[in-house]
Amino acid sequence: MKLYYRLVTFCLLAVLATTAITQDNKSKLREIGIEIGIRQNNLYEQRLSNNWKRSYQPVYAVFNNKQTDNRRQLFRMEFSQGVSNRSDQFISFKNLQANVHYSYLWKIKNEWIGPSYSSETLLIWPSNTDKFGNNPITYTIAQNLGFTIDRTYNLKSTDDWSFDINRTIQSSLLSYNIRPAYGHPYPEEYLQEGVFTPTRRGMGKAIAKSGKLQTINKKLHLNLVLGLNLTYRDALKMGLNYRYNYSATLSNQSVKNSSHDLSFALSYIY
Repeated sequence: MKLYYRLVTFCLLAVLATTAITQDNKSKLREIGIEIGIRQNNLYEQRLSNNWKRSYQPVYAVFNNKQTDNRRQLFRMEFSQGVSNRSDQFISFKNLQANVHYSYLWKIKNEWIGPSYSSETLLIWPSNTDKFGNNPITYTIAQNLGFTIDRTYNLKSTDDWSFDINRTIQSSLLSYNIRPAYGHPYPEEYLQEGVFTPTRRGMGKAIAKSGKLQTINKKLHLNLVLGLNLTYRDALKMGLNYRYNYSATLSNQSVKNSSHDLSFALSYIY
């Protein structure tokens, strides 16, 4: 456990240190692009069902990367929405997922290693809400601090083209996880006569305050990526990516979400 807390402390200090860097670090490479693909999503929400639910749904992403000789920054935003198999004899789930990933990496030999931040939002609700009262939505909103390990292997290069393989490992270590036990939390004064009204007023503050600080034994967010990239004249880049995502909140009412993405990326390097 001492080693674990040392790793968490290192990541926290590293994130703070990146904002205090005063060395000349002008980017020699900037990349901006889009990514479109298909996701096989496997979802387990114990509040609604004891069965895993599978869905096939589109996934969209935009990304912006920067790199110098010894530093690399990775930024990515992704969105996906879908519904599990409607032929399920029990119940089907609708889900909405929105994730943001940011990593600040240093080059250590041939590896790029450094701290990472990710924000994940997962909303789940049954396709038929008649049996679940007036608020059937369950949600997980987490802010994660962790680490990223990234590496690029160049396979072949010519005057105009280059072909490489990229692999990335990203994992959380410490999370602020918002997942109330039963639906949306009420405002603090909801029992006071003349104060409470049955609206969402005050919900935002109550939701934000309901989070818990959790380590990886309670909250885990893992991201593995393998990509094949073809770059033309160091300007136009095309890629085929496989991405595995796993997120879990382990408690009396657990939620687990794993997905396999196959996507095509197109980016411009300048």
